[in-house]
Amino acid sequence: MASTVTLLLGLVLLGLTSARVMARLGVRSAPASLLGAFVVAHTELLVVALGLSIFRAFTAAAVLATLGGLCVLTVLLTRGFRSGIDWRAALRPLWRDPLLKVLSVVVILGLAYTAATGIWVPQVEDDVLTFHLVRAPLWWQHGGITYLRGIFDLRNNAYPPGGELGPLATMTLAGNDYFVALDQLFCALALAIGATGVARRIGFGRREALFGGLLVLTLPLIALQAGTAMSDLVVAAFLLAAAFFLIDGSRVSPWFAGVATALAVDVKLTTPIALPFLLALAWLARPSALRKLRVGAVVAGTVIGAFWYVVNLVEAGTWDNHISTEYDVDRGLAPVAARTMRIAIEFVDLSGASGRDRWLYGIAALIVLGVAAVAFLRVRRRGTLVAGGIAAAVAAVPLLLWPFEHRLINVYFKFWDALGRRDLANLDSGRDFTKSASNFSWYGPLGSVLLVAAAVLVVVAVRRRQLDRIALVSVVAPVYWLVAFSALLFYQDWIGRFFAFPIALAAATWGIVLRWRPVAWGVVAIAATTLLLSLANDAKRPSGLPLLERDKPRSVWTTPRWTGVALRKDYDAPIRFLDERIPDSADVGLAITPSEPVYPFFGRRLERHVRFVYEQDRDAPASVDWVFVRPDHPSSLCSEAWKVALTTADGWRILRRDGARTCAS
Repeated sequence: MASTVTLLLGLVLLGLTSARVMARLGVRSAPASLLGAFVVAHTELLVVALGLSIFRAFTAAAVLATLGGLCVLTVLLTRGFRSGIDWRAALRPLWRDPLLKVLSVVVILGLAYTAATGIWVPQVEDDVLTFHLVRAPLWWQHGGITYLRGIFDLRNNAYPPGGELGPLATMTLAGNDYFVALDQLFCALALAIGATGVARRIGFGRREALFGGLLVLTLPLIALQAGTAMSDLVVAAFLLAAAFFLIDGSRVSPWFAGVATALAVDVKLTTPIALPFLLALAWLARPSALRKLRVGAVVAGTVIGAFWYVVNLVEAGTWDNHISTEYDVDRGLAPVAARTMRIAIEFVDLSGASGRDRWLYGIAALIVLGVAAVAFLRVRRRGTLVAGGIAAAVAAVPLLLWPFEHRLINVYFKFWDALGRRDLANLDSGRDFTKSASNFSWYGPLGSVLLVAAAVLVVVAVRRRQLDRIALVSVVAPVYWLVAFSALLFYQDWIGRFFAFPIALAAATWGIVLRWRPVAWGVVAIAATTLLLSLANDAKRPSGLPLLERDKPRSVWTTPRWTGVALRKDYDAPIRFLDERIPDSADVGLAITPSEPVYPFFGRRLERHVRFVYEQDRDAPASVDWVFVRPDHPSSLCSEAWKVALTTADGWRILRRDGARTCAS
């Protein structure tokens, strides 16, 4: 029954139900209505998934029937209610302002490319291959969300299920994994909408708010992750929705803030770090009459969303299934200070601008100057050339970040080396801040420059009472995240992905530069160039597009699946054998380590069931006819029942059951 049609039908049912709920509640704001519908849809899907999982009945037919019943009931209960939102008025600035129109086109093109890679290119991120798209298809095989038995990677049980709810639902409804990135794509849009809504509520005009919201979708990490089955944008979108509803002022908004908080807690084990920030926001927001309700909503949402921690306690005896014991975090003063300094330097980011490609920023500046010259020849106004010169200068600013980052690294190294802490001085010394990847990138030149420039302008505007004081919370958010993560977590070169929420919240203030049109045009040029560079030079999914660098990696668009997934050469031969020689419906056994990618063995249409085989096992489950044994991995499978079908050049052994279904006792 599952197909693309059933997936679309499920999305329509979710969308209609959530839209009717927002109409019934009388929400009159476009951002509030969209974010509210986003929260309602995810809540409905989670409740349906958990309910059906109890009976192992999370199938396409059962999901559609349940969603259909809830939709009919909602429509009947909300008859006569209309949204009352003037959508044309909300979007009118996009069509009337040339600057916003150009930025909108840039964003649409970027989203289209990201959506295309998410659908037609196999997932290749490390965490997706070993975690996100391991637990989701295993749940799908089981018939719903469950605590998995005999699993290799502890994360597949330790983490709450909310991050993989989207992939599980799309797999179930579509019958394949082509749409597993859909939830992250929706969450990227929610981040843009949330930033727009926050901007409106702290005092920005509609055009300024839309400007900041659109810029969110051009930031490298967000643009790259929107096409993946990871979960960093999922938790960020829920946290931003919670922040928006905490400052919205409507009497129903605290309830949405609480639900959004619960959804965020149900995604990642790192979410509790955000809770003090949300509580502070709940306390500081206006009106003060709703203060207790807002704080209570955040607390209640936290308690409800932490239900999986209780599951971990019951199943494993600890709230996180022993994940925290796998990492040693030195929380001494010097290590925390070093991590804070090193992570702060990583805000300087030129994702995708490697080698000669970085000079595209200079070309963009020349294009801006050329457009200004053409405009001057038409109108003969000197101010046009001056404005063009300012815009071109702004567009070229990223070129200054290259030497600036190297100078910061040198200062950092010399500081800790002088203190005799060479271990801290060399912290991630070989990091390439031009590398573009969904789990490695940061937020590009705009995340470097506007984070500081807009913060200064916002402080001035608040002092002049041009913006609400709550705008300062948006400015402070990245600083809080920097200190909190440096103090509580070990250093990771991929830590930038945890900053999606505070960066999107800070971006709500970036519309302030729209008050200086030449500067804003320069910012648009930077955004367009950054989006092109980060997507074209994605290290995980190389486009193969020749820019200024001569040597380009093979394009992921022309790469066969068996050599594209995992982007690991040692996987080429076994996955090719899997795709070309093993029947689609066969059960596959894996004798691997926790760090090995599992996702490729399911197949894009999820035809194969995957089982795990351990070192001490003399036989595989009865349904398994093929077992893949990684190089140098011991296996006790009996020789009378299992024969080697292939040994690859890299040492993989592919075993096939020979005759008897079980080993002799």
